[in-house]
Amino acid sequence: MQSNTVLKNMKMLSTSQIERAEFDDRILSILDMMTNVDIEDKMVVECIGELLNIEFPKSNAENDPRIKKFLSWLCQILWKNEFAEVLAIRVISKLIKYNSKYYIWTLDNVFCSQSPIYERILEDKTDVYLLSILECIDLIFDDLKMDAMTDEQKQSIRSVFTLLIRMQYSSNLNSLENPKIILYSLILLNKYISTCKKDIENHISELMGISLGFMQFGLNTKDISVVCPKLITPSYYVNNLSDEHETDEPNIHQKVGGKLAKQKRHRGLKTKDIVNTVFETTNNKLGELDLEMTNINNMEKTQYEAFKNEISSKIRLASITLFGEITLSVKRCILYTYWQSIFPYDGVDNVYIRGDILFVCQNDDSSKCRSAILNVCSDVLLKLKSLYSQAEFKDRSAAFLPFSHMLGLSIITTYKSLLEIIDNEKSLPVLIQALKCLAALAEVTPFAKLESDIVFKFLNTVKNLVNHSDFTIQISAISVLEVLLMDTEMPSEIAEALGTSNECIKRSATNENIVNIGSAKKFNMEFLFNRAKNVSYKYNFESSWLILKIISNLENNPIQDSSLCRKIKTPCSLRIKSLHILTAMAIHFELFLKDNLEKITAVMEDTIHDGQVEVRLCGSKFLDACVYQMNLFLQNNCNNDNICSFKCFWIRILSIITNQMSREKESTAVKIALCDAISNIGPVIFENLPESIRITILSFLSGLSCDSTEDVLVRATVVRALSVFVTFPSMRVNLVFIENTAELILRLAGEGNMIVRIKVIWSMGNVSDALLENITDNANERISDEILWKLIQYSTQACNDCDKVRCNAVRTLGNLLRLLTEKHFQHISERTVIKSAITKLIDGIRSSGTAKVKWNSCYAVGNVLQNERIFLYSSRHKDLTWHAPLFSALCHVIYNHPNYKVKINATTALIHIRKREHFGEHYSNIWSAVLDAIEQSNNLINFYEYNHRDQLQEQMCFLICHVIKLATLQDITILSRILLEKLEVLKNTWIRVLRRLIPGKAAPLLSCSTHLNDLLKSSSELSSEQKNAILLIVDAIPTSY
Repeated sequence: MQSNTVLKNMKMLSTSQIERAEFDDRILSILDMMTNVDIEDKMVVECIGELLNIEFPKSNAENDPRIKKFLSWLCQILWKNEFAEVLAIRVISKLIKYNSKYYIWTLDNVFCSQSPIYERILEDKTDVYLLSILECIDLIFDDLKMDAMTDEQKQSIRSVFTLLIRMQYSSNLNSLENPKIILYSLILLNKYISTCKKDIENHISELMGISLGFMQFGLNTKDISVVCPKLITPSYYVNNLSDEHETDEPNIHQKVGGKLAKQKRHRGLKTKDIVNTVFETTNNKLGELDLEMTNINNMEKTQYEAFKNEISSKIRLASITLFGEITLSVKRCILYTYWQSIFPYDGVDNVYIRGDILFVCQNDDSSKCRSAILNVCSDVLLKLKSLYSQAEFKDRSAAFLPFSHMLGLSIITTYKSLLEIIDNEKSLPVLIQALKCLAALAEVTPFAKLESDIVFKFLNTVKNLVNHSDFTIQISAISVLEVLLMDTEMPSEIAEALGTSNECIKRSATNENIVNIGSAKKFNMEFLFNRAKNVSYKYNFESSWLILKIISNLENNPIQDSSLCRKIKTPCSLRIKSLHILTAMAIHFELFLKDNLEKITAVMEDTIHDGQVEVRLCGSKFLDACVYQMNLFLQNNCNNDNICSFKCFWIRILSIITNQMSREKESTAVKIALCDAISNIGPVIFENLPESIRITILSFLSGLSCDSTEDVLVRATVVRALSVFVTFPSMRVNLVFIENTAELILRLAGEGNMIVRIKVIWSMGNVSDALLENITDNANERISDEILWKLIQYSTQACNDCDKVRCNAVRTLGNLLRLLTEKHFQHISERTVIKSAITKLIDGIRSSGTAKVKWNSCYAVGNVLQNERIFLYSSRHKDLTWHAPLFSALCHVIYNHPNYKVKINATTALIHIRKREHFGEHYSNIWSAVLDAIEQSNNLINFYEYNHRDQLQEQMCFLICHVIKLATLQDITILSRILLEKLEVLKNTWIRVLRRLIPGKAAPLLSCSTHLNDLLKSSSELSSEQKNAILLIVDAIPTSY
């Protein structure tokens, strides 16, 4: 018999001593002989069983046709011989493990859509059979390349995916005592959805049920008996999906499509890292299944319990990983529909609370599982931010619970669970992860709409951890508070819990002894300076416990060491985190920093001179944020007390900054941040500083910008700071300083770095603004022609740069062209430069760049059109013609551009033209474009432009008034013909604008009708056509409404 011959050959092979190559060849010969054995032969089971004890040839023999022939024979046995199918699938998995070429073959033949495996596996099969099937699937998933697969193969792989899901809901499988089947199937689900995310949406209800269900596997709690996954249905409150989810048993032929949005990871472990952890802890080879099952059966009771607990924790970890991958991959709108299953609210009947993932964390003995679930929880909370923004809670009894209150209760319940976890957690790594989760929850919580005492409990817990003995816990606790401080609108409950008094919270912004910024130079400077030197910091309230703790973290603490007294510093990472939260506190300058400037100055001196570059950088950035907010605060609270207090701070901190900038060699970022801090000093403080200090600042910055050995980014930041000073009241009238600043800027004009180019052109814009404010007929008070032409030429070239440069280049060009006088038009070379500059402005209006470029280009053109000399000399010289393209571009923008702010600036630019002859032949085109634009403005398409529509219509009415007043009788006739079709549109819009405007501002519109009536009365030689034209226009612009 053929089967006996096969058995005899296998036994002889097992006892022979031959080389590997010959051994492999004989094995392949035996496999070839086995294909001739009838699949119904009673000896088939024994023949296949013997193969499990033989080592198969490795991948060097995968091209041998005998392997494929043998696999096809095994496939027939798998389908037709139920007694040998278990051994057949085990041999298939063992053989393809060493021959990766046959992974796809296995998919096509063993797991095709018509395969009986999909039904048989759900029957009462042995564990070895199921594990062998899972091993085959695992090998296929390891080499999963969906892009290279045919449609049939993709359908087969989706059938396998659906099979893995159905296995979890099978009652037969849940009755098995070997939990490794559950573990391996969860790992395979993780592998699949991490590669094929688009199939998640069609099975999200089933996958959610599996992941949430098996999170509780093996937990020793009386609330959980037998773990069985249950289908999770979406909430009907927020179910906005186009198609309903399937709630029956999954269909293996179900298809899915669509692109999934990617979520940026915010904090904590990556999902991939957790998956790898699961795989590393389950690195058991399925090729030795008999030995493995024997070992499990022979275990003593204590050993078996330890083994079971280990497997249970791995199952929970795999389910957490699966849940994290699902929530990370699906769209936010889909995730919103499952919020009740993830973070249930503590309702009246408390029916949802047992499904809370944080409840699982409270009862899990494995620190890995607790840490993983907290990490996933953080990501899910951040993804639910838009949903939770609708939450509110008012502690009142009501018959109906609104959806927003359900969300509010869910948030409060989550806080309670997290705080309980934090209070009871002994593992420091898990505690750190819990604090990160708490920070994520704080970030998504709308505290202003929650009337609950949870804020005080939450902050009291965090306050205790801020003083924890382990500095890593302190850092995580401070991170939670940092999230709260990043919100510009801080609720009074949080401010009070952070230690600020009610007096400070409720203090109004009423100011005494208001100082006018523009006239600050008129104050008695000596008196003010002497007062500042003698001022003492009197706190209106007790300092916040938080600011005191943060300052203590940054101070050098003295300790006694034997007979010596020395100072120690807190760990570097804690100091950096303390500086981060100080930067967040700067947003609430009045609450935390205003009355602690003396202490802050002391710690800043140590921080900015610190030996660690990271600490110096964070300290410099905090200082920049602090003085920026100080300047904003002073704009609304400009009284003598604040000026004296802040001036005292600046006098001390300036010497610290300049000293560090002079000796800083390691980091240019530190110098840049410190220079930015100086630029944020603000006009009020700068004007009140002693003249000697002001001169010192300007001299220091000017010298630094001239230092060719200095980094170009630092020099660009320095000239930017100087250009800020140019806008201050006492400096913008100092033409010498303005010229010096312009020269320093031009020295950097040829640099290639984009950041440098942006800063240089922005600085030029400030210089041109200052020059524009100093326009005078006295030629001695004007900037030198050489510098002016260099500024114009560089700005013209900068108009060819990226949009970030162009938006400031066109602004600068508009200002500079307005400065031109008669002498600048005498030579053809100069006129060529002027025409090129105007052409660049027109290109800025016409270009496909950002709206900001167009907005600034229109604004710049408005400045150019105010210079009548440009009109005068362009009419004299044919080489300076620009009217047609400019007016065409402005008309096109007024009518066609979707951004209303761009339209407003284009309209305003035309209003600056003072004489009729300057419009030339484009008068009627402008009139027609404005009328069309008014009609279009009444048909709002983009809702985001709604806030600007009223201003746009006002400007257009002002332009119509301006055009009418400049028009000749012949123009009025032409204008009336164009108006005839838009009469009612203009009339209705005109009335609406008049109703909105205050009487003083509406005067130009009201006077327009008066002008036309006077024209009608004064001219006795008017033709009937002209009279009718005037009357038509008068009818369109009524003076009463």
